[in-house]
Order: sequence, then structure tokens, then C-alpha cells
Amino acid sequence: MRRGRMKRINCILALVLCLLLLTSCISDAGALLPTEESEATAGQMTDSVTDGQTKPEAEAPVFHPVTYQVDVSHDEIPEELVLTRTGSGDEARMELTLTQEGKKLWSESVDLERGMTKKAYYLCKVGGEDFLAKYRSYLADGAYRYIFEVFDLEGKQVHYVDYDTVFFGVNAVGGYPVKAVTLGAFSNRMNGYMSKGFLLAANTEGTYTYSTLDIQKTEQEQFMEVFVPASDYEDCKTITEKVYRYNVLHDEYEGNQAVVLVKPEGFDDAAREMLSENAKHLSYGSMFLEDRESWFADYNDWAIQVARYHADYSSPLDSENAVFYYADEEMTLEEIAAKMVEILVAEGNVQSEERTFVIASYRILEPKLIDSADNWNLCLKDWSKAEPSVQANIRAYIRDWLLYRANRSGFIPIGEDMWYFVPKGYYSFSGAVNGKTMTQIMKEIPEQTAGGKVPLVAEGDEENYIFVLMKQDNVYRLQSIKGMQKIFEGREKTNLNVCFFLYLIARK
Repeated sequence: MRRGRMKRINCILALVLCLLLLTSCISDAGALLPTEESEATAGQMTDSVTDGQTKPEAEAPVFHPVTYQVDVSHDEIPEELVLTRTGSGDEARMELTLTQEGKKLWSESVDLERGMTKKAYYLCKVGGEDFLAKYRSYLADGAYRYIFEVFDLEGKQVHYVDYDTVFFGVNAVGGYPVKAVTLGAFSNRMNGYMSKGFLLAANTEGTYTYSTLDIQKTEQEQFMEVFVPASDYEDCKTITEKVYRYNVLHDEYEGNQAVVLVKPEGFDDAAREMLSENAKHLSYGSMFLEDRESWFADYNDWAIQVARYHADYSSPLDSENAVFYYADEEMTLEEIAAKMVEILVAEGNVQSEERTFVIASYRILEPKLIDSADNWNLCLKDWSKAEPSVQANIRAYIRDWLLYRANRSGFIPIGEDMWYFVPKGYYSFSGAVNGKTMTQIMKEIPEQTAGGKVPLVAEGDEENYIFVLMKQDNVYRLQSIKGMQKIFEGREKTNLNVCFFLYLIARK
């Protein structure tokens, strides 16, 4: 009797061991650990639940916690990653929690936050190690924002190892025409991580989707909400090809036609003359027509030099400092500009009584540079749309354009070997920037944060952070327009005082 009972127990143990070994092989990213409840009811679990809705003629699906064994902290001590769901209907909530030896290391809700249309989490294995990935999308009418972040918990703290963001669309500032290469690269980068793991849980406009013991869902982002109707893109093999098609279709719908700019005879001569004659009536006009040598007077022939003019500033880009940089000949202008912004931002890495913040980390992106040719093309484009009677007098048109439309058109009278731009990038800090903590800024503009960092320049604030890059021989100089203006005004005041002093001497 006892021998038969022991035989049955051994058979049961063997069966349980086989099940555990089988479930440990389900995915390369972490191991799925069935709890007593989930193992007993695996056949009842579904791969999606819709908040507040039930399927016709069917009972609402039953959810049971799903547990994965992972090592997201990379300390060779396993953690349990658990997906749980509470409430039902409109009160339904999903949450992911990571614990190690009974201690909670990390927890986040799968609920949508302000402006989100989708929020998703993935478990990925990269280089033989476990990582978590978070995906957010904000889709307004004609404006599409996607953010993808990859992180681990080394040192028991969230540590971002990679992140990327893209913002485009006909109603996105600077987002049209859509840049095919940029969106294609973002797609490849994000889908590369997705292909190395599986979906843990997602919330898409209130509908939860998640992996189970039986079904581990995988995804590839194809931006289906952008490229509609699908029939218009069915012959496009890549995201890049779809973007080119998107731009063409939108132009056709709007009746836009490519403008072929034909420069009228005498345009360049008229532009130079009108700029010279009217420079003093333009913002920054006189400043940028000043002798180039004066802007490089403080350069000391160093490979990298920061000229400090004012130490007290309330944000990284409020600095009035100038950066000089002897550039590698193989670097592009965009790389040079990004490097010099990085040098300027790095000034905030140390504690200072003149600043209310200390920068912890940053990531500088290559900016879009604008030169004098871009400016005059803007003028030429406006001229091409004018009435023939107005076009006839090209000198008068350029004068009026400079005086009355330049500021609204974004024109800055930049000179040769000069460019202006708004820095792009992200940073994190301690203390307060413009009177706000890191936490406050992230709560105010969550859709603009990425990788645990906030943008160097918030959307809509670009005109306050314009920087100028200029070149002399192989040396580059970078400074904000505000900083340059203070130096220029100081020189003008000095020159005025000198002239007045000489006038007094002459009278004597």
C-alpha cells in the first residue's frame, strides 16, 4: 500500500519537473514561472482584455498573475517579474513588479497617462542579458510621437542603456515633409530590440494585451495608424519607402506642387546691397556684419577653449560662454556643432554657487544648421509667390521683405562661414532649472522626456535658444545669440565712450 502510494507521488513529481523544464524553454528572454493558479487555469487565459467591455455571448476572461524569472539587475541573483491585474471594467489596472528575494526593486503601471495612445513593456535579451523596454506613443491629429527606452536595474536603480524618440506629421512643428531616413532608422532600432524578446503587456487606447503561459506575443512596429489606407502602401517594402509615399500622397491631396525656384537676374547683388543698407534696422543686423576678427579675439590657440563671460545662469543653454574648437577635418558641420554644444553643457557638470543646478548626464543630438543661402532661399521662395507687379521691382521686394517680414520668417542676417541653430538633446540634473526640479519638468512635459532625461529645449521655446556657429580658418566659435548681443552691445558702448572722450579732447 505504502509502496504504491510512493510510486504515484514520484510520478506526479516527475510530471511537475517536466512541466517546469518545458516552460523554462518558452523564451530566450527570461523564464516563465507558472503559479499554482495560472498553471491550473492556463486554458482559460486569453491574450487580450478590453477595459469595461465583454465579448457577446461569452464570459469576461479570467486573468491570473504571470510570473517570469529574470536577471534585470545583472547580479546573477534571479528576480521575479510579475504581471498583475486589479479591478474590472473602468477600474481595471495592470502593473508590472520586479522583486528580488522578497524586496521590490521596480514597479510601473501599464495605464495610459496624459496624451498617450499606447504604452507597452517588453522583456528583451541582448548580449545574453535581460533588459526591459518601454514604448510610448502620442498620436494627435496629424502629429505622431513615438518614444522607445531600454533599461536595466544595475545597482538596484533604473539605468537607461538606450533610447530614441521621433516626432513627425503634417501638424507637427518641423515634422513635414517627414524625414524618411530618420523614421526608417528609428523603426530599425526599435524593432531590433523587439525582435530580441516579447511583449509583457500593453495598453492601446484602453485595451490591454499581454503574453501568457501559452502565448508569448511578439511585435514589430509598422506605424499602421500613419500609413492609411494600407492599400496605398502595400507595394512598399520598408518604412523608408512608406514615408516617401506618405509625403507624395499628402502633397497630392493638398494640391502642393514642388516649387522650382528660378533666381531673377540681379537677385544676389540686390540682396547684398539691401542687407548692407538696412542692417541697422534688423535684429542682430549690425552684429553679424561686424568684422569677423573681433569675435575670435579671445581665442588662445587651444584645441578646446571655453571663454567664460558670465557665470550665473539658470539653465544649461542660458550660458553666455563661448566655445572655441579646433575641429578634425573629417568631422561634418553637424558633428562639430553637436560636439561644441556638448562642451558647453558639460560646464554644468560641477557644483557652482552661480548655478542652481548640477547636470548629471546628457545626450547631444546633431542639429539642423541654417546658413545665409537658406535664408535667401526663403526670401526667394516668398518672392516667387508674390504678384507679378510686386515681383517686378526685386530691390524693393527684398527691402520690404527684410524690414517687415524677416523676423516672422525666421531670417537672421548671418554672414559667410556662419550658421545658426537650436541645440537638440536631453539631460538630467539635480537642483532646479528655471526654478523647477527634474521631477516637476518631467510631469509637465512627459511626452518630451526620454531615457530619464528632459529636453535641452522644450517644444515651443526654440526662439529663446538660438546659437551661432562661425568659422575662421579651421577654428570654430559657438555662442548663444543672447551672449553675442551682450558682447556686441558692450563694445558699442565702449566705442561710444571712446568717441565721446576723443570729442572732449578735441574741444580742448
